[in-house]
Amino acid sequence: MVDFAGDKPIVTDGPYGETHELFNGFWILEVSSQQEAAEWASRAPLGPGSKLEVRRIPSQEEAFADHADNEYVKKAAELRADSH
Repeated sequence: MVDFAGDKPIVTDGPYGETHELFNGFWILEVSSQQEAAEWASRAPLGPGSKLEVRRIPSQEEAFADHADNEYVKKAAELRADSH
């Protein structure tokens, strides 16, 4: 989480409050590390009192690894391969 309460944004690593307490929009960034994500988040144009939560979104391969043999997952993978 990035807290903009002070002069400089403060990055902390959880635990976080309820999502409904924080949510006011979202950005999705493709970055190479958690550190890079925190660096981008600390540059957000937010003012004092604002907080920004950073979450990792798994890749499709990670998200559906346990279901690789599912016919719909296979079909989606084929469609993605054909579109490239």
